[in-house]
Amino acid sequence: MSSGELVIQFDAGTLVLDGAGDGAQLPSAFRWDERVRRWRAPAIAYRQVITEMTRRRLPHRDEARDYLEFDFRSKLDVEPRPYQQQAMTAWQQAGRRGVVVLPTGAGKTFLAQMAIELTGRSTLVIVPTIDLMNQWYNLLMSSFQAEIGLIGGGYFEKGAIVVASWSA
Repeated sequence: MSSGELVIQFDAGTLVLDGAGDGAQLPSAFRWDERVRRWRAPAIAYRQVITEMTRRRLPHRDEARDYLEFDFRSKLDVEPRPYQQQAMTAWQQAGRRGVVVLPTGAGKTFLAQMAIELTGRSTLVIVPTIDLMNQWYNLLMSSFQAEIGLIGGGYFEKGAIVVASWSA
């Protein structure tokens, strides 16, 4: 590790930081953990941590990053409806974060496909039932030339895109 370089690692649902003492000025998500004498932040703060470190030009090495980047290009050629395009634009303006609330049949799944294509990163889709898991799997298989995995209903298959159900 070079002098002054901070190293971010994933550890059991948290981010830990090496290379910084207990008085360091770090991204706000970090708290000093006296038990291990290291800085620790919840893993959900990963994006915030990387953004703050980059903006503050803190030299760092990211060993926590565990997603892959892909060139997902949809095989479907469908134009979004105006409200879908509005939702997608709002999602992008919000830093690619947000919740879409639309009635059944209004195209939430299509919006998710658009987001997967636009983001180009490994993706986890979580659904409440096995039936929806299978529907999503079939849709993603027909939409993208990518390895699609399944978790639930007796399956545990990894892929660039994974559809998981929390029901048995």
